[in-house]
Amino acid sequence: MQTATMRAKLFNVRFSDEEWQRLEALTGHLGLNAANLIRMLLKEKARELGVEPTTPEAPRPRVKRATKGGR
Repeated sequence: MQTATMRAKLFNVRFSDEEWQRLEALTGHLGLNAANLIRMLLKEKARELGVEPTTPEAPRPRVKRATKGGR
């Protein structure tokens, strides 16, 4: 998965052997790498709990306003 911009945050984590085996089993089953698996799980859980981060609103289209003379 390629993104248009470089991700700014870095997160390092240490796994026990058991946790690493779970990670490898899931990545192999889903065909993802570890980083994308974690992103996917975070997104799914956030949606499930209703805690999705807010995104900035898209700019609203400009509306032409009527001038005083009716033009």
